[in-house]
Amino acid sequence: MENNPIRYEDFKLPEGVRPRTYTVGDDGRIYCDRSGCPGSAGLRDYRTNVPICQKCAVKTPVGYVSKDTARAQQRTFFNASPVDYAIAGGLAWFLAFVAGFFLIGLLGWWLLVAVLSFPVGGMIGEAIWRVLRGKRGMYMAQAVAVGIVLAAIPLFFVTFNLFGVLVFTFITIGSASARFQIGLRV
Repeated sequence: MENNPIRYEDFKLPEGVRPRTYTVGDDGRIYCDRSGCPGSAGLRDYRTNVPICQKCAVKTPVGYVSKDTARAQQRTFFNASPVDYAIAGGLAWFLAFVAGFFLIGLLGWWLLVAVLSFPVGGMIGEAIWRVLRGKRGMYMAQAVAVGIVLAAIPLFFVTFNLFGVLVFTFITIGSASARFQIGLRV
């Protein structure tokens, strides 16, 4: 492969997207600096006109964009601050501990805990969403999941029911964090 680097700096890139380095191979294909790039097959990003390979292409209703352009577009939708992540994690911890204590400590039967964990997780996710007034963050689902996992530790020492705590934790994490899953799968 010949090392003829091409820089596409003439194109207007979205904010946050760094220009990539492309190399023209002996076969005439354009290779990007991503590892394992199979080479451009004539696809171009419809916003920046930069050549992209099939591995780096993200299909949109209008055409193909590169993964960098898609991520830059997604970043415009996220408006949460670091304080919002802390509030989400802390509120998830508190609500999961209180709900888990009532479900596991008072009801105790793991099958009933499993059935009731789905709506409890949904209520935790909805409560956090309303407290944050609909702010979205790229890692909000992970912050909620960490809060619920951290609530499971003292919950085990209060109830001494490991299986019930594990069932409650896993089901509640899935149900609560599903409220915050948005965006393209890039």
